[in-house]
This record gives sequence, structure tokens and C-alpha cells, in this order.
Amino acid sequence: MKQLVLAKKGYNIQVESWENDGDSYKTEQEFGLSLDELKRIHLLCTELFSDGCNNTTSIGNLNYTEKAKTRIKAFIEKYSHLNFSEDEISEIQNDLIGRYCDGDCRRVYSSMKIFHSAEDIILNEIDIKTL
Repeated sequence: MKQLVLAKKGYNIQVESWENDGDSYKTEQEFGLSLDELKRIHLLCTELFSDGCNNTTSIGNLNYTEKAKTRIKAFIEKYSHLNFSEDEISEIQNDLIGRYCDGDCRRVYSSMKIFHSAEDIILNEIDIKTL
């Protein structure tokens, strides 16, 4: 019998992002996060992965340049007490935000929906013949 997991115990999020010209929206999900994991991801999304064209701190919508690398290093220094690493930032960005389709420009964080589940929510597959 197969099972379909709808939500895992803890925090579950949906993160929406867009490409550099404001289209090609997509939504990614992450399940079963602790409160600390949720706060880390939310901080990254809102402060680092948002649109970087009109500010001096975020990297969304920027090419993979020294400017973006400098902003990532500045973010890590600003939040040094949280022990972010470049690898962690890259992994979260790739998993939840993604890269621009040409691999040249970073996708931009748009929004996050947060859900909480006190327990795993699982649906069990059944065969109609057993009913």
C-alpha cells in the first residue's frame, strides 16, 4: 500500500519565486521544518533572495558576479551568530528559489506561505476492489 504525505509534523512552507523579467512564477515546498529552520529560511528569502536590483544587500535578479558574492559574504558576516555557510545558502536557494533558466541570473523570492501541523498528515492508497 502506498502512502501520500500531505504535510509533515512541524512547519511546512510554500515559496514563490519569479524570473528576472517578472514572469515564470514557480512554487516550491519544504515540509517538516523546525521553528529554527523556518526562521533561517525566512531570513534568507526576505533579506538575501529578494530583488537585488533596487537595493545593496540582496542577490535576487543578479548575475553570478563578484557583486553577488560580496553581498552573500556581507550577509554571512551580518548574521555571523547564526552560522550561515555559503554552501547552506546555495543549497536553500537552489531548492526553494532555483536559478534563472539560462543559469546566468538568480531567480527572485516573491512570497512565502507558512503552515503548521501538529502531526504528519498521511493518506493511504486503497484499491477500489477492497471497498
